[in-house]
Amino acid sequence: MSLLRATKRTKKRLLHHFRLALASFALTILLYAVLLWFYPDPLRWVFRWSLATGYVAAALLAITLSIGAWKILCGRSNPVSTDLRRDIGIWCGVLSSVHVVVGLNVHFNSWMQYFMTEAGGVRTDFFGLANYSGLAATLVIAILLATSNDFSLTVLKSRRWKAIQRWNYFFAALVALHAFLYIAVEKRIVPFVFIFGAFAIWTLTIQACGFQKRRQAGREGLVADISE
Repeated sequence: MSLLRATKRTKKRLLHHFRLALASFALTILLYAVLLWFYPDPLRWVFRWSLATGYVAAALLAITLSIGAWKILCGRSNPVSTDLRRDIGIWCGVLSSVHVVVGLNVHFNSWMQYFMTEAGGVRTDFFGLANYSGLAATLVIAILLATSNDFSLTVLKSRRWKAIQRWNYFFAALVALHAFLYIAVEKRIVPFVFIFGAFAIWTLTIQACGFQKRRQAGREGLVADISE
């Protein structure tokens, strides 16, 4: 019986990954096509792929941060881990990694130039800060990806595993900092500023609402315990 459940769960997750891969790549290609209209220069194809992968990854990140809060607002249980939320997070990490690899080829031929000046010093301007925040985000997402599996959950146990996965909030903050700094450095056009701003505002709003609902529920539970 347990083997049957495991098989069904595996099939379910494979279906999740197939759909998420299809949706992620389709959205990336669609966004790339839109970017052709805004940035038609043939030489900027690497920049377009960088932007497309980055924005789709940001959308997936916003979804992962919304699922738990949405369940709380709907009065539903919010378990430590759900397959859908974890799988969306994995594809967010995959696209984020692709974005990093592509992005390090947009401005310079050497990735060191993203972090060091021509004189060999550390970059301290907006461009440097944008890249250092991106580097920190890459390290965090690597840890999150490495632990986004049943084996890690079993070994670490729920409390420690969840503590590591909560670094997703730090990752989101680094992504926001990285994106807004690049928006300033590259002077991106208004529609893309609006899109990323919408992601950020939505995520902050639903997280705040979910936190408020959970705190209210905790207070009501405490009052009920005292009255009994």
